[in-house]
Amino acid sequence: MEIDKKTIRALSSETRIKIMKSLGKRRKMPSELSRELKLATSTITKHIDKLEEARLVKKSPRGKKFIYYDLSERGRAMIKPKFPVQFVLMLGLGILLMVVSIPNLFISKSLNLMASAGAPRAEMAETIGTAQTVAPATDPVYIVVLIVSLILIVVGIYKVIKWKLR
Repeated sequence: MEIDKKTIRALSSETRIKIMKSLGKRRKMPSELSRELKLATSTITKHIDKLEEARLVKKSPRGKKFIYYDLSERGRAMIKPKFPVQFVLMLGLGILLMVVSIPNLFISKSLNLMASAGAPRAEMAETIGTAQTVAPATDPVYIVVLIVSLILIVVGIYKVIKWKLR
């Protein structure tokens, strides 16, 4: 979806965003929105006109007397995106933490085993490619990071499944 200047101007008002959120629940008349937001009907109508101009809201006339407003597809995509960004961030962060923690956990373990077997420092340095070794005290840190990453991934997958089923 492309965002133009009219859309940005329409979304720049907190009142218009409240109107869109309210219309996201169900279609409403300006008088209903007026009571809900505690604003004059004329003020609501002016805000709706701006939203309509940006193609975020559409009119749904019912007979001669009643005019309902509803979110357009474009407006609905703004209020309720097809795939929430927080799920992607949660899963991505979980995978990133896992990718960082697993190799470090195994490097640390292998160095500890080599050190306990009496391997010379030079051989241990060749194993990891540097002259320094990883301290055994880092093991609990990587385990905690691994656990946090698994929790993020599981919660992220659960939320995606729950979101898909709604």
